[in-house]
Amino acid sequence: MVACHYNAYRDPDDPRIVAVSLQHLAFFDDDFAALFTDLGGQADIQWGREQTVALDLLQQSPAPSAVLITDAALTQRSSDTHV
Repeated sequence: MVACHYNAYRDPDDPRIVAVSLQHLAFFDDDFAALFTDLGGQADIQWGREQTVALDLLQQSPAPSAVLITDAALTQRSSDTHV
């Protein structure tokens, strides 16, 4: 249960973006590669692809500058997929 980082080496003072993707689909990486490349040049992008990882990332201090919800898992009514 480790957070994935989109960009490997960042300045600790850079903004931090958390992307929550509990039901990550492979096509997402291809479709939004340009967006994350642009964002990655300005911020540290961290992925929470598991519920516990996403919660940990969201509770870290300092709080993320932005949170991206990148899939539909959070709209499902099943209590085991909600963050």
